[in-house]
Amino acid sequence: MELQRVESAYESQKRLHGYLKDVHARSLWGKFYPFSVMADELCCFPDDMKMIDEVGHVGTSHFLQVIGACIVAVERAQELALERERKVSLDIAELCSAVQEKEKTIAELSYSLSLKEAEFVEERSLQLASAEQVKTVKGENNHLESRIKELEHEVYEAFAQGFDRAVSQVKVLFPESDVTKLDATKVVVNDQLMDDEAADGDDSKESSIGDKAD
Repeated sequence: MELQRVESAYESQKRLHGYLKDVHARSLWGKFYPFSVMADELCCFPDDMKMIDEVGHVGTSHFLQVIGACIVAVERAQELALERERKVSLDIAELCSAVQEKEKTIAELSYSLSLKEAEFVEERSLQLASAEQVKTVKGENNHLESRIKELEHEVYEAFAQGFDRAVSQVKVLFPESDVTKLDATKVVVNDQLMDDEAADGDDSKESSIGDKAD
């Protein structure tokens, strides 16, 4: 791992070592850049030269060592900062990708939930419609039952009226007859008056035509 870092560092800055050919003299990496002229014109101030002479070669060497070490520390700090920035950038990219995946999942779940809600609403509507239909059918059945009872009452009233009319005609045609024994609830079976329910339970006895209907 250390060797890879060394090779990577070399590859990243090997172009900065040495001079470049066929470049303009105004480039610091140019083969013909006049460093000595620049130093004479810009850096060789008399007071500075005097101070450096007074410090001596040893002091100046120590100063250069300190400056070099500081530069190494500063550059290494910059390199680590760049590595952290790249790592943060990668982490941010991964987080963005994860967020996009989560958003996609949320969208899919929301769509699925919307479909479920639509299905629930439709099913609920059908249930309400079915309940309303059941209520309507029950109402119609109740109405029909009430109507049947009314019709049964009307039939009984019509039968009673017809029976009363027949009794009245018997009184006129046969004044000597005792019509008090006539009963609309009885039938004639074997020349005898019997209750309708009793006649239904006795199938061995025959009734006269017109006396009791099956």
